[in-house]
Amino acid sequence: KAEACDLFFMRSGLRRTEKALKEVDKILDRLEHHALGIDFTGAYFRNRRGSTETMFAEYERRRLKIMENPPRPGHSYRKKLGKNAKDDTALNIFASIQLSYEQLGRDHEEAMPVYEHMLTLFAFLDKQTLTERVFEASCRKMKEPMWPDWLQFFVDGESWEHDIFGDMLKHLQDKLLIK
Repeated sequence: KAEACDLFFMRSGLRRTEKALKEVDKILDRLEHHALGIDFTGAYFRNRRGSTETMFAEYERRRLKIMENPPRPGHSYRKKLGKNAKDDTALNIFASIQLSYEQLGRDHEEAMPVYEHMLTLFAFLDKQTLTERVFEASCRKMKEPMWPDWLQFFVDGESWEHDIFGDMLKHLQDKLLIK
């Protein structure tokens, strides 16, 4: 439990106070101390502004909204923890990921289609071999009218924008959507 608490405070950047510890204990119990859920939740808090109390209240409000409107039927995010269990660990972890994704959208609304394409590619292809050079080479080999709309985001005229590509990867890492 102490390691889970340490992970949360390290990832969130929040100060460890008595009030914060009480709230974090509730979150960790809901997540059953799963590192992935803690990591995403910590990233969510790291990217928030305001008082600690306000952040915890906002997190709880948004988490409950996601829990009340789970993914469409057919997805197996739900796993009951017992006859009387109120919380559903798998759905709580899903909610943590969803909150991080929504935060990315609020911070970078105009670039969301680009982020979505990049996340899809990273999900299906080996991220170790899917380097910036692959994207850049694709742009160079294709003529401009052939570029997919989302790939044009990284090109200014004829030149590849290394800084924009790097910034987008950093944003995805900050929201913990890629490692």
